[in-house]
Amino acid sequence: MWKSYYADPTDFFANAKAERCDCYVDGALSEALPAKPECHDVKQIFFAEGRARVINLPDGTAYTLPSADITPDYFWSAQRSRYVSDRYILNVSREDKNPYAHKEGCWNIYLTEWLERYIIDDNFLHDNNIRRIRETTERDDMLAGYTVRNYDLYINDPGDIAMPYYHIAVVKKIDSNIVFHLFVMKAATDMTEEFDCMIRSFTEMWRIGTAKNADVTFDCPTPDYWNDETKAYFEKLKTQSHTEWGFFRASMVDKDDDSFDYQDKRIEADYNRMKTLLGGYDYEIMPTYTHLLYGKRPNAFPTEQANKFAGGNGFNGKPVLQFTYQFTASNNVDLAAYTPTFDIMRGKFDDQLRQLARDIKAYRHPVLFRLNNEMNTDWTSYSGIVNLLDPDVFVYTWERLYRIFREEGVDNTMWIFNPISVSTPYSNWGEYYTYIPSRECVQILGLTAYERGNEPEDYVSFELHYRRLYQKNQPYFDNYPWVISEFGAGAGGAANYQYEEAAWIYRPQGRHLDRQVQWIDEMFECFKHRDEEGYEFVKNIKGAVWFGANDYATIDGKDYVMNYFELDDGVLPAIEALGRGLKQ
Repeated sequence: MWKSYYADPTDFFANAKAERCDCYVDGALSEALPAKPECHDVKQIFFAEGRARVINLPDGTAYTLPSADITPDYFWSAQRSRYVSDRYILNVSREDKNPYAHKEGCWNIYLTEWLERYIIDDNFLHDNNIRRIRETTERDDMLAGYTVRNYDLYINDPGDIAMPYYHIAVVKKIDSNIVFHLFVMKAATDMTEEFDCMIRSFTEMWRIGTAKNADVTFDCPTPDYWNDETKAYFEKLKTQSHTEWGFFRASMVDKDDDSFDYQDKRIEADYNRMKTLLGGYDYEIMPTYTHLLYGKRPNAFPTEQANKFAGGNGFNGKPVLQFTYQFTASNNVDLAAYTPTFDIMRGKFDDQLRQLARDIKAYRHPVLFRLNNEMNTDWTSYSGIVNLLDPDVFVYTWERLYRIFREEGVDNTMWIFNPISVSTPYSNWGEYYTYIPSRECVQILGLTAYERGNEPEDYVSFELHYRRLYQKNQPYFDNYPWVISEFGAGAGGAANYQYEEAAWIYRPQGRHLDRQVQWIDEMFECFKHRDEEGYEFVKNIKGAVWFGANDYATIDGKDYVMNYFELDDGVLPAIEALGRGLKQ
């Protein structure tokens, strides 16, 4: 199986005798190469003298791993290759999704916006107690014909973090502005020299075949540890042929929050107002958001308001609580500052998280528990771009909280995994598949796709938005109930940023109200035909939560509505359209 052009620039595998070769075809270990490798996803690993030479035919790459005691993981092969050992975990991806290809300086735009924005930020590293092992460099003498940017970091005071050393490399041909290769290694000890040796072993060849993700549809059993109410509601969700609805305007808060009385009155008033405007429709889902911290203040589960405004179990005529919990201390606003994720990994928030678990258990009723939504973005504190270009941080913190809930005996949470429809950064390493936790930690797939309604030429119907999501999710999550945990259509904001012109444009707010109404009418037309052929994309959608709060931008000290989602008196025709749809 060995080819002469597989050898690395250090000549190690040209001189060493290979002891064996493991061949993987479409993700599975195979005894032989397929007759037509161009029709498959073929990867080979040659072993010699304690090292492993990886040949990735679809990516057209080869590199030598620093040890032979590795377990390859090609489940999400179209996004990344993954190698696990006792000493380190390595993720490798070929990247070619730069959306700025048409612009001058496109590589530098992508690099600074979506790769190194945080890992080179001194304030960010300081605030999160991370230090550099060596200075960041861009070298053209490490690998002939390539530039290599190195980022080597250590998570101080690691606590429970078993692999606190991070070695990251961006490898790009000197004359390329689009394609690059990303290596992200976390290790138990400082592996700077071994990592550099691996990068020096990197070679490219012609690409053969296509990288493929695993061909599998996940099972979705009802957990046996749930209480009877939660089991009954979950079975109802899975089998019902209609969609339950909820509307968000304001979040519940715990009793010690200074805004408790204000929020209590606000939620009640908005609920009564919407019920009237929607023709008497009672919410079946009551959504709320809670952050881990508000500044330095820990936020607790809003027990009193959850019992007052929710308390439903799917059968008692009250709305079921959708509780969105986010690992952020800044409402996902100031990302170049402190993010709680590293301290969660260190174990420093375990007491607070255990109290959250006990409070949710005491609530008793089923909870649609949505943890860290929209993680596959560049605007959340728990996203990969913020957390050392490593979606594993998201997975680790999710699974840590899940273990805490299990240890505390929580028996009423249905865990919602909720990426946003389009992943940013545009990449393979940050695509939402790489964030999926262990399957036992997820029971519901959450969907989110917004129609902002700011530019008529950018209008995308509900049907197109959610057909795309269906095509993306159905191969893996077809057995799951799906909930649109957050979405909406806007009527046109007052100030919108034009990226091509790098300027703000000011226009009348609500100028596209007619399009908003059209979008809502088209949406309910889709649900009307959910059991008919051609409308499979809405069949699994068992819940939907309309997000009725605006996005704002502060420009020259003044706040402008950027995305107009709020269901206020300025969009009464849209509320009437929602009422018509709910009635049918």
